[in-house]
Amino acid sequence: MAAEPVIVEAVRTPIGKRGGALANLHPAYLLGETYRELLDRTGIQPDCVEQIVGGTVTHAGEQSMNPARTAWLTMGLPYETAATTVDCQCGSSQQANHMVANMVAGGVIDIGIGCGVEAMSRVPLGSGSKHGPGKPWPDEWNVDLPNQFEAAERIARNRGLTREDVDALGLRSQERAAAAWAEERFKRETFAVQVPTTEDEQAAGQGMWRLVDRDEGLRDTSMEALGGLKPVMPTAVHTAGNCAQISDGASAVMWASKRMARALKLKPRARIVAQALVGADPHYHLDGPIDATRAVLGRAGMSLKDIDLVEINEAFASVVLSWARVFDQDLEKVNVNGGAIALGHPVGATGARLITTALHELERTGKEFALVTMCAGGGWRRGRSFSGCEERRTRGVVSGPCHTRLMTESGVEAGVGSGARGVWPPPVPPGNYAPLWADEGGARQRPPLVGDEREILTSYLEWHRATFELKCSGVPAERLSERTVPPSSMSLHGLMRHLAGVERWWFHLQFAGERTPMLHYSDEDPDQDFDDLAGDPEEALAVWREQCEHSRRIVAGAPSLDATGIHAASGDPVSLRRIMVDLIAEYARHNGHADLLRERMDGATGR
Repeated sequence: MAAEPVIVEAVRTPIGKRGGALANLHPAYLLGETYRELLDRTGIQPDCVEQIVGGTVTHAGEQSMNPARTAWLTMGLPYETAATTVDCQCGSSQQANHMVANMVAGGVIDIGIGCGVEAMSRVPLGSGSKHGPGKPWPDEWNVDLPNQFEAAERIARNRGLTREDVDALGLRSQERAAAAWAEERFKRETFAVQVPTTEDEQAAGQGMWRLVDRDEGLRDTSMEALGGLKPVMPTAVHTAGNCAQISDGASAVMWASKRMARALKLKPRARIVAQALVGADPHYHLDGPIDATRAVLGRAGMSLKDIDLVEINEAFASVVLSWARVFDQDLEKVNVNGGAIALGHPVGATGARLITTALHELERTGKEFALVTMCAGGGWRRGRSFSGCEERRTRGVVSGPCHTRLMTESGVEAGVGSGARGVWPPPVPPGNYAPLWADEGGARQRPPLVGDEREILTSYLEWHRATFELKCSGVPAERLSERTVPPSSMSLHGLMRHLAGVERWWFHLQFAGERTPMLHYSDEDPDQDFDDLAGDPEEALAVWREQCEHSRRIVAGAPSLDATGIHAASGDPVSLRRIMVDLIAEYARHNGHADLLRERMDGATGR
């Protein structure tokens, strides 16, 4: 049965520069934070999300094995949610959103997430071809491989673009992005990401934390400074100052059928008007947005005069300038808050980032239509148009109009089912949605949210005990210790996420390496790996006691800490989790955050 897909929320992380603040985050955590933010903003239960489609360009190393799925599980979210990851080069997360929206439109799902991630500091482009004989192109193509830098220079020559032209666009991007941040235009679309740091603020994961809440790629520059940069090739016009940056980041968009959005009291933010897919000559693929724009405008029955806002990925300055010359556009409504030259280009995440930026800017200004377009390696282009309460995207070398009408300045009206947050269980939505708590019997039945904070969290703990023991079967008991220690500066929300990490850790041992954003055992030995404790239960027990003492300091003054500390003597991982539940409950009560605690309790248990 056909349904109308609408966007109900869209977020992105700040974009980190190469080797910058986000370089120490595993991509599973980087993308996982966008999932958490979507769930927090909308207020829906994670079980409601039926399908995730993610985009990633380099499927190697830490970005292999379906990162859209591993990110969801790493955040302790329900394994019942399906997920897949696609590769359409720079257009990957645009394609991911196309797929999710079309699944909603086809009646396959009611709620889904289209997203993308790229940790280019950790998994550089080309990583997938460093080992083994495999090559992305057959041998007969090797003498004539499409080269993006040559393609950028080719279209610059074809359009008569000079070094001054492309430098001027680079400067415009930096100035607009700086103005956007100064005026807090990105405040609604971004959220702060907690990263591990050392005392000298270098991300090294040694037990301290700070928040990253701003894009790192912005530079204070000038035409004179840009003119002094060396071009990528001797006769070229492109330099590091007028091309996209190598970046780390993630973005995500939540889609729902309009019927489900209404049932969950979520405000429809944008709707699709049209979408189009177009291929391009790989050697001229950077001009792909031109044909994609024509295609999607044709399908929408619109012209560029109808479009209020245009987002074109600034892979190279010549991409935007070539598009503008063909359509005789003056750039006044193009990339009004800057683009990838200033903000950065985490390739697998950029498509969804463009959608997110377009949506929030349309809402901020009260305008109606937007066009989103980008080029992609290998010669792809896409287009989509949004209108009314829906958003439309373009991906790859695709371009398309997306138009959205402002619905409300206050954003999403969050709710669970037809009731308020904290009501359990939420009413079953209409349609074929079969929630976990309704069809798996008493052993998996979640408890009602009744009683005070401690009782609520303790009941959740008991409900998770059976699942915990089942998943841990066959794993030596001494390896099940919770390996992280919450710092005293961590917020209540951070403490909740910290508790979720208890379940995340043992379920995803492969992410427990030294480069993860997880805190270590003790301040005295931050480099200690848990494997060192695997054969010594007594030492592990001592570490647990140390963690309890550290946690006591966090909530100094709470009345019942001595009682909760008794659990440490058992050396039982489940009891350790009970300690964290008790401490968080005390922290909330002591600081008057009981209501927030109820809102966050699902995050606290990783469900």
